[in-house]
Amino acid sequence: MLKYLIAGIALGLLSALLSLMAAGGGHGWNSALPFGLMSLVLYPCVSVAYTNRGPGLGLVLLAVLAVFLDGALVARTLREGVHYMYAVWPFAVAWLALWLFWQVAVIAALVRRRRHGVA
Repeated sequence: MLKYLIAGIALGLLSALLSLMAAGGGHGWNSALPFGLMSLVLYPCVSVAYTNRGPGLGLVLLAVLAVFLDGALVARTLREGVHYMYAVWPFAVAWLALWLFWQVAVIAALVRRRRHGVA
C-alpha cells in the first residue's frame, strides 16, 4: 500500500506542476490551477482507496466528487474562455490527461470491487 501512496503523492505533485505550467504565468489556462492543486490531495486519497479492501464508500464519494469537479472545471473554463487553453495546449493536454487519470482509477477500482463481490 505504501508504494501506491508514494505513487499517488508523486502523481499529485506532477498534476499540480502541470496545472501551474498550463496557467502560463496568468496568460494561459488559469481554470486548471485550482484543480491541479486539488490533485495534491485527490491522488493520495485515490491511491489509498484503490488499495483498501474495506467498503467502497470512499470510492463512491470520490466518483461523485469527480463528476462535480469536472462540471466545475468545464464551467470555469467556459467562463474564462477556451482560447486560453490554446496558448498553452501542450501543458493543457498533459494536465487534462493526468486529471482524468485519477478518475479512471476510481472507476477501475469500483469495477474491480463489483467483479470480486466487495460492496
